[in-house]
Amino acid sequence: MSEVLNTVKSYFKSPIPKRLENFYLSEIERFDDSMIANLPGWDPEYQFGLSFSSSTIAQLQEQHKDWLLKASKTDECTYIPFSNLLEGDESELTDFLAINISQENCPVYYGDHETGEFTLIHKTLNHFLEYLDGGDVNPMEQFGVLYEKSQEAFFSNDNTLVINLLEDFFDKTPVNPAIPGPYMKEIPDALNLLACAYKDMDLPEKAIVYFNKACTGIFCRNAFLNRVKFYLISSEYNTAMEQCNLGLERFSDAYSTSFLNLYKGIINAVLEKDEEALACFALMTGDVEKSNLEILTPVAAVYTHITEINDFEMVFNKTLKMIQEME
Repeated sequence: MSEVLNTVKSYFKSPIPKRLENFYLSEIERFDDSMIANLPGWDPEYQFGLSFSSSTIAQLQEQHKDWLLKASKTDECTYIPFSNLLEGDESELTDFLAINISQENCPVYYGDHETGEFTLIHKTLNHFLEYLDGGDVNPMEQFGVLYEKSQEAFFSNDNTLVINLLEDFFDKTPVNPAIPGPYMKEIPDALNLLACAYKDMDLPEKAIVYFNKACTGIFCRNAFLNRVKFYLISSEYNTAMEQCNLGLERFSDAYSTSFLNLYKGIINAVLEKDEEALACFALMTGDVEKSNLEILTPVAAVYTHITEINDFEMVFNKTLKMIQEME
């Protein structure tokens, strides 16, 4: 049995997953001295050396025992140290990599000493080792091309291609849209495209997962509006209304507020709250006077719920045109 595996087992009562045992028994030498980049909070080009030795495990365990225990309790799992992080001059960071041994596939995490939190960087040990084995220390380099191709596929109504282009990337390369960094605008939009593709393929459970992830991003307007529309089309009116109100607190641009007030008006109209509906519709396009519910309800409510037409941009534009023609 390898020295590293013996060291790990000496510190932890929890069983060590078979996948991690195999790594220590037969793969460790192949991956020792590898490089990693694109860590949370760092410039994606910045590289760090890795070491999986028994002395490294022992040192990390002794230095960070309290942190590991606290984070494990908070996240309801078991983190163990996996590798230190060495800068170019071989100086060692207080941050390090950890494995969650509560899961058989051994997710790999980045331990941020400043925040005391562990951030998922690879969903499985296999994905992590594929990344190291590929010699591409910055997987985000491929994202720009994938994003452009997925945009083209989406606007060509090729939902299958959108999914093929993006899902594998996001599966193997966990990204947190809420963390500032490169592609802050593109990542939420790519997740939005993926969610819309699943929605159009009538797979709502998959769609909402990606809508929710996209909406954690800073630049997520399109995803946020599409998520509201998703709940609205699903007749989940309470959730849709909550999201509308949240969106109006979060976004202040005319495009967002007009659509959110349109959605609120639709909900109120469907629930036969005419005065509330008119109040929402009156906020859609600034100073244009809107007072005839008989014009707005068929366009905004009936078209989007009784018929099969679910194109909200069409609804918005048609509503505005009809109002302007009445002036």
